[in-house]
Amino acid sequence: LAEVTKMAANNECTLICAWSPEEVARYLEILKSYENKPADLIQERVEHDYLSRLTGVLTNVRGVNKTDVHTLGSTFGSVAKMMTAPPEQLAACPGMGP
Repeated sequence: LAEVTKMAANNECTLICAWSPEEVARYLEILKSYENKPADLIQERVEHDYLSRLTGVLTNVRGVNKTDVHTLGSTFGSVAKMMTAPPEQLAACPGMGP
């Protein structure tokens, strides 16, 4: 696979790896449908308010849900304060702790 990847990159080709011909067909259909579309159609939507961005980041941590993010955000106000808070202070937040 490393050799095929290297060969594709050297020849400016796109390499698509899939488990079945049907999966490859779906990938090709999607690629073809976006061929002449602007890049902003497929780019991730980024929220501008702090709480939405904080939620997006912290919910990637296993076991942290939106309610936890809201509690932490309203209690500490920033990620920096959350990161420097002692474990006892974090555990004292409603819904947090052992």
